[in-house]
Amino acid sequence: MTPGAGTPAPLPALPESSSPLPALQEGPTPLPALQEGPTPLPAPFEFDAPPDWRAIDFLSDLHLSPALPRTFEAWARHLRETPADAVFMLGDLFEVWVGDDARDLPFERRCVEVLADAARRRRIGFMAGNRDFLVGAEMLRASGLIALPDPTLLRAWGRRVLLSHGDALCLDDTDYQAFRRLVRGADWQREFLARPLAARQQLAAEMRRQSTSRRRFDGRDDADVDPVAALALRTPRAQRLGPGRRRAAARRRDAHDARRLAAPGAGLGLMGSGPLGWLGRQWQARRDAAALARRPVPDDLWKRTLVRYPFLRRRASEDVAELRRLVSLFLDRKEFTAAAGLRLTDEIAVAVAAQACLPVLRLGLAEYGGFVGIVLHPDQVLARRSVADDDGVVHEYDELLSGEAMDGGPVMLSWRDVRSAGRSAADAYNVVIHEFAHVLDQKRGLSGASPRLPADVPAREWRDQLARDHEAFMRRVDAGADTVLDPYGAEAPEEFFAVASEAFFVAPRPMKKEHPALYGVFSRFYRQDPGAENGA
Repeated sequence: MTPGAGTPAPLPALPESSSPLPALQEGPTPLPALQEGPTPLPAPFEFDAPPDWRAIDFLSDLHLSPALPRTFEAWARHLRETPADAVFMLGDLFEVWVGDDARDLPFERRCVEVLADAARRRRIGFMAGNRDFLVGAEMLRASGLIALPDPTLLRAWGRRVLLSHGDALCLDDTDYQAFRRLVRGADWQREFLARPLAARQQLAAEMRRQSTSRRRFDGRDDADVDPVAALALRTPRAQRLGPGRRRAAARRRDAHDARRLAAPGAGLGLMGSGPLGWLGRQWQARRDAAALARRPVPDDLWKRTLVRYPFLRRRASEDVAELRRLVSLFLDRKEFTAAAGLRLTDEIAVAVAAQACLPVLRLGLAEYGGFVGIVLHPDQVLARRSVADDDGVVHEYDELLSGEAMDGGPVMLSWRDVRSAGRSAADAYNVVIHEFAHVLDQKRGLSGASPRLPADVPAREWRDQLARDHEAFMRRVDAGADTVLDPYGAEAPEEFFAVASEAFFVAPRPMKKEHPALYGVFSRFYRQDPGAENGA
């Protein structure tokens, strides 16, 4: 469905529903008896962004309430000032919503006014969460909201984005799923909404208190999306799951999320510096602090890692400290798998993480956000390949791989090559940096015609320099000359970028001597100058 221009066309109305509030009894309300059983996953509703849209903002888990005035002000200012054509709010906009008659309360009335004002200028989409699923037709009309079913498959600028609040996917939390079915049922909602507003508010407060106590008691605060359910929802080839996908974060009061999807060339980046930027930074800082506490790298293991890989040890002390911090975050966000009989150890995981984080020391781990899995083999892997020539004849061959970065993951690595990276640095060879350079290339198009680069690295300068050095490099390889870079870089522009990145980090001075101009643009892109470190 494609909304037309002008007045926003309403999407299918949300079911009349609201916050996690069970059985209706006077006095303190116990959590209800919950039935077991799987929750069916609905087929995604499909939504086509109009062709004239240039950007869409996504907000989730703001938990607006009178107790969070800074959050309210930042949200209201963002809706006034965002350059986006639409803002999609993906659940838990409100701390609690106990029925549409609550919109006449003082704080809720201010929220309605902000939404109605914003809806006169751009499309405002609303997806219900586990706190505000009782937002109904009256509230939608009063505030000018467009209902977004959960899940919704958004198609925009050639991309497919799956949007979901995510609580329906926490299948391991069977108690919550049974509770969710109960309170979203028509009978429960009819009985609940028939109560006076004050009684509903009191019951909601009591149920939030009980829910918090139960999570504290049974450790359920970190319930997360079931991977099989997430995979089932990705079947329409959606590129990503929407911002509300992780219930571990979204169940916490401070887990705000704000993102932007922009058309290519729109010039509209992320919202980190906008009025909601402080919310995103606050959320990320707390998330990182929790990850650092969960995944600390022991001192002795870190010292052994630096000894084994001298190109890490040579960096300035502040770089080494930041690298160690990134390693902990990397280990918390990625999933390691050992194959072919290899036993996965902390030594292996930290060795991979330390080398993988070196290219993004200044860029940040968000550069690796498009995948999760890392697969380690004990040695190189023989892969069967097939290729069609210009006449359509298919040729098959075997290729020996030390690593491979598949678009969207996983990244495959040979532990033998990873382990020997300290010695192979003399040959400007590093399989981890090579494959993670491919990850960066896949995200930013760095070896292609339209690279996405920092403002101080003009795309034309980057393309031209990469092309000049690649051409000169191929001529030298064809002539049989010795080169600092791995001759494999002559195979294709993307391989040249990857082998040049290897050399930039593990053999920077020889690389700078052979490719001085390319070293300069790499230094500006990566925001590092590894050749300036002692002994590099």
